[in-house]
Amino acid sequence: MNDSVGADGAIAVDEAPGSRRPPAEWKNERKKRRIDMPVFQSEQELYDVLGRFFERVAETEESKELIASTELGPGYDAFVQYVFHKPEAKITWTAENGALKIVCGETGLRPELVFEQTADVGHKFWLGKLDLQQALARQQIKVQGPLVNALKVLPQLDAIYPAYREYLQEIGRDDLLQR
Repeated sequence: MNDSVGADGAIAVDEAPGSRRPPAEWKNERKKRRIDMPVFQSEQELYDVLGRFFERVAETEESKELIASTELGPGYDAFVQYVFHKPEAKITWTAENGALKIVCGETGLRPELVFEQTADVGHKFWLGKLDLQQALARQQIKVQGPLVNALKVLPQLDAIYPAYREYLQEIGRDDLLQR
């Protein structure tokens, strides 16, 4: 029998002398690694996709109505901040001149609500593949601030989920629809 070394350093024994076919475990391991790769490979990619999508959402009539009807608590100057891990990134929603403004990256703004999650969880959430209440219960999404405010917007999210899928198709990122 011939021994061969895989990319991960594991030694595999060929099924038959002279066989060049890698063991099935290697194929499964490569497949698993692809699945385990983060949706967004960098902070900039996350901003280019989710940040730009949020900017589009900010321009909708629903968002304008929401901003007009929402008052920030004392000491706060932003509505919500999404803190992402893997990659590390922050996206903050604030108001400027009566309109919703999206700020990508570090900021001195003080958000009333903070949602912390991995970028993969955030992506699944905006695709509509993750229920907020279940994600909170499983601590896939952690919240700081008055959760009552977050639950107020739940009915409006049903309109945003399809918009995210359409946006991904529009920017040529169909690959993210399957993740």
